[in-house]
Amino acid sequence: MHIKSIKLHGFKSYGTETLIKDFNPQFNAITGLNGCGKSNILDAICFVLCQNSPTQFRADNMMDLVYKKGAGGIAFASVSIVFDNKNKNQSPINYKEKATIEVERRLAQGKSTYHINGAKVNQNVVQDMFRSIQLNIQSPHFLIMQGRITKVLNMKPEEIWNMVEEGAGTMVYITKRDATKRIMSDKEKRVMETQNILHQVIEPKIETLQKTRQEEIERNKAGRNIEKLQYNIAAKEAFDHKIHAEQIREERKLTKLRITELETQLAEAAEQLAAKAQQITELEHGDTDQSAALKVLEAAAAEARKKWSAIKAEIDSNRSLIEEEESAIEQCRRDIETKKVELVQLTERQAKIGEDLAAAEAKKGEMEGQVLRAQQAMAVIVTGVGGRDNADFGWKNQCTAAQEQLNELELRLNVVRGTLTNHRKQVATVSQESASKAQSHQKMLQNIQTLEQEIAVLREKHQSVQPAEGAAGGVDGIAAVRQEQRDLLGRKAHLENQIGHFENQMRSLEVPFRNGGQNRVDLSRVHGSIAKLFVIKEHEKFLTAIDGAAGGKIYQFVVDNEEVGKTVLDNVCRRVTLAPISRAKGHPMPDAQFRAVQQLVGANKVWRAIDCVTYEPKFRSIAEYTFGSTIICADIDTANTVAYDQSGRFHRPYCVTLGGDTVHPDGLVAGGSTTSRDNMQLNHVYKHRQFVQEYDELRVQLNAKQAQLADLERTETEVQRLNADIHQRTNQLNVLIHEAERNQGVRNLLDAERLKKEIQTLETELNDGEARREELTAKINDLKTKLSAENAVDLEKADAEKHEAKCRENVRKQTEAVNKVVQRQMECQTNIDNNLTASHTLTQEIADHKRRVAEYEAKILKKQETLAPVEAEHDQASKRYNDHRSGVAQKSVQLQEAHAEKRNMEKDRTKLNRDLDKAKSDLDAQKNQLKAIENRLNEELFKEHEWLGDEYTKLGTPESAYKVEEMNMAKMKQELEKCLKRRKELDRALGQETNCDFENIQRQYEELKEKNRTCHKDKEQLENIIQNLDIKKRDLIELAVTEVNKHFGKIFESLLPNANCMLEREKDSHGNLCEALRIRVALGNSKTKKDWLWKESLSELSGGQRSLVALSLILAMLKMNPAPVYVLDEIDAALDLSHTQNVGKMIRMHFKQSQFIVVSLKEGMFNNANIVFRVGFQDGVSKVTAKVNDKAALDDEADDAEEDGDEEDDE
Repeated sequence: MHIKSIKLHGFKSYGTETLIKDFNPQFNAITGLNGCGKSNILDAICFVLCQNSPTQFRADNMMDLVYKKGAGGIAFASVSIVFDNKNKNQSPINYKEKATIEVERRLAQGKSTYHINGAKVNQNVVQDMFRSIQLNIQSPHFLIMQGRITKVLNMKPEEIWNMVEEGAGTMVYITKRDATKRIMSDKEKRVMETQNILHQVIEPKIETLQKTRQEEIERNKAGRNIEKLQYNIAAKEAFDHKIHAEQIREERKLTKLRITELETQLAEAAEQLAAKAQQITELEHGDTDQSAALKVLEAAAAEARKKWSAIKAEIDSNRSLIEEEESAIEQCRRDIETKKVELVQLTERQAKIGEDLAAAEAKKGEMEGQVLRAQQAMAVIVTGVGGRDNADFGWKNQCTAAQEQLNELELRLNVVRGTLTNHRKQVATVSQESASKAQSHQKMLQNIQTLEQEIAVLREKHQSVQPAEGAAGGVDGIAAVRQEQRDLLGRKAHLENQIGHFENQMRSLEVPFRNGGQNRVDLSRVHGSIAKLFVIKEHEKFLTAIDGAAGGKIYQFVVDNEEVGKTVLDNVCRRVTLAPISRAKGHPMPDAQFRAVQQLVGANKVWRAIDCVTYEPKFRSIAEYTFGSTIICADIDTANTVAYDQSGRFHRPYCVTLGGDTVHPDGLVAGGSTTSRDNMQLNHVYKHRQFVQEYDELRVQLNAKQAQLADLERTETEVQRLNADIHQRTNQLNVLIHEAERNQGVRNLLDAERLKKEIQTLETELNDGEARREELTAKINDLKTKLSAENAVDLEKADAEKHEAKCRENVRKQTEAVNKVVQRQMECQTNIDNNLTASHTLTQEIADHKRRVAEYEAKILKKQETLAPVEAEHDQASKRYNDHRSGVAQKSVQLQEAHAEKRNMEKDRTKLNRDLDKAKSDLDAQKNQLKAIENRLNEELFKEHEWLGDEYTKLGTPESAYKVEEMNMAKMKQELEKCLKRRKELDRALGQETNCDFENIQRQYEELKEKNRTCHKDKEQLENIIQNLDIKKRDLIELAVTEVNKHFGKIFESLLPNANCMLEREKDSHGNLCEALRIRVALGNSKTKKDWLWKESLSELSGGQRSLVALSLILAMLKMNPAPVYVLDEIDAALDLSHTQNVGKMIRMHFKQSQFIVVSLKEGMFNNANIVFRVGFQDGVSKVTAKVNDKAALDDEADDAEEDGDEEDDE
């Protein structure tokens, strides 16, 4: 079995997935620069072989094996090795049928997982598999890492013995010997335990059995005493029950007499109550006529009040309608303003689209002209006819035109050069003439330039602060914004009046705190009236129905819990009703039942009241309390169908129609709503909420207008200041220029400055001209080259066709762009027309709203005229009703007194009934007591003590055998408890079967003796096993020393010719062989052993020779007990080139039965390898490349042939 490939991912320096394949079955070398990751490949092999010590990997902990310790974006380390398993002699146990074996170890988050051929296994399975083929990582004789040679050189003789012992595989014998000693120790412990049980347990128990007889006699005596006491107690208890039953029978006789007396008193009270009822009937009949007249007067007053309320409600309704119309007018005006702004934007957009259309059409015309010119060019090329007018057509014409442009450019450049020369001379002359007064003239000129620069800066600032085109700005813009602000303030005042009006209408929905009362209440836990907590989803549709469903509950105030409610009640000035959230409960109709209702009448005719409002989740219990299972129905027929349904599919609910009619499942039906929609508190809450929302939006708009006005005023102030500064500096500049014009020297300087600017312009023109000349020259040369070609005409024609096609494509694309702009223009015009139509419609709506406002105002005036006489009639009817009512009051007093006497008589009768019920209850209780006594006697005592049935009638008489009158129940029970306790102690001490205990102890005593004899016999057998193991170990080690010496000398001689070495057993002071081995080395030219010069110490050898000795010993041990794979890490570090070459040859020739993986930096080593893996370091990760050593393959064939020849010679 040997390694075929290794795959590393995230392991140490191998940050990316790296596959190292094509390992040779024999000699593999790994080389590379220091620090590139050579040894990390060997670490990867040890990692898969279950090495768990971080120090073996030169790391502090196992997670350091992850690439860059996990900081490189990789959180795991994975190594997978594929083994070739075709050689069945080296196959692991249980894996001989597998052609290849893949073992993978993955380390993540400090934990390792193992897989063999893809199946997950634990670490022990992997270790056992490798141990079976001599790859035990705990005893790694196959692993020769850096420093191993130095360690061998420094070994003492005893350590060399241990190394050979470990290589010989005697650890198996040592393990068995140690296990045998542990078994012997366990046997000795068992013998000691057996002896302790015999002396400490069994023998004391045998002595204790002699004392149990007396305790057995005492236990039997206690049992007889217990039986006697139980009989006496049962007789005493039966006698007590007998006496108690006789007492209860006497009490029952007295209770029956009391019941008879109470029934007589109740009959007398009933007669008196009937007489008083007759008296009340006569008083009520005498008052009937006056009551009838009072009802007539009450009906008249109610009718007058109804008329007055109707007129008042109609006036209020018209006023509400006027408010709505005015609100609609204001909304229409705002919409008109919005439409005007949109119209301006659309007009500007239409103008911009027009400009885009003109530009697009112009561009299209230009492109069409290009197409025409391209066609003309093609005609010129085909016909060969052209002139100056067709200079752009044809290469020849283009070349001629370019030559003419070049000639004109040369003339212009000559003119520019002459002008530059003249200007420079003039500037030099002026500079010489004004040199004496240059300082004063230059200062004036600098002042002029400074003022010009300041004016330019001020103009830029002035331009930057000016408002954008079309935006509000200047005095007119500020005036317009102020007008908008005044309009918004007027609307704000109107909204404040409306909000105040509705707040007055909703005073009953506010908590009536006393003065300062709200300061003593945590207002965050008081949530106001129920009416303010809900929002009706479809207000106009469900308003009346929700008002009827909620009823008076909308006036209740919601608090968190009862404690808050108590605090509120202590600080209010009138009676209120509170609804604590913690106690509020309701029972909404379940979904299943509601679906049944919808199936009954139709889904579009019924709604759950609680589903028609929205609320915060914390008020869910309040919503259920308010609306419960109320159903809103489309009409009264639907309500009757739902409320009186007899199918039983749902609990019949309370129903409210959209018109306000109510239907109760008990049969109660009420008419429509008694309050108009405009006077409903829920409608007031809705409108108040709307006005408050609009008021908040208006405040935001006012703040924005205020900020805009402030910005415009600041901008206007800044513009005025900049205008003043520009005007001031312009005047200063004019004064300086005037002075300069009168001063010849300054004029000369000004002319010089002008000439300098012209010089700069001419120099720029000259540079551009030079560049243009080069372009024209290159163009002429290019055209001449094209014209000189043999197929010039064909090339020119193809070029022209290509140019014409391109121009046509451009025209097509531009036509599509023009069509898109036209489409946008049409859409914008449509939007403008729609805007104008909408504005006209809004204007008409404003006129309609104003007309309706006038109609409502006329109705209010008309109703106010009829209100005064109706109100007078209402006052007169109320006065007549109150006068007549006072006359009836006297009769009512008499009637009330009669009723009071009747109530007192009813109270007395009620008291008698309670006494009678109590007496009957006592009689029933006495009956139950007698029954309980009989049950106790019959069901318990008589069944438990059958003898008591005959003895019961004799108890308490001289005939009875039990003197129950003299017995003390408490004393007998106390004595019985003592006897039971003593017998329990004796039972616990004696056990169930005393004789059985004695037999068990005797049996245990014999069994322990037998176990003792067995343990002594086992100990003798184990001592024989240990002796046999020691003999086998000694024989195996002697064989191992012989085998190592056999290869030790041969290997050392192949590495260092004319030299020999061996292992020699040391002797103690008595001349006996001890477990220690010493290395002996001989150097010389003689072939006979007796003539070799044996060194007394390894210190007499050179450093290289000592390294060869240690290496030879290590390789000899490898030959003794070969493993399928050997791993060597820079074993040639201390060897020179020739010795390294010998080591490589020796491995290649003498270790063909195993696979070697060697890390080396020397050519002498890896030149002998069958394949060389070179490791490099690129981009922060290690990279591996492989190269087959053809020379080594040829040497292998030669070696094989040489070995075959040697074998023939040996035969």
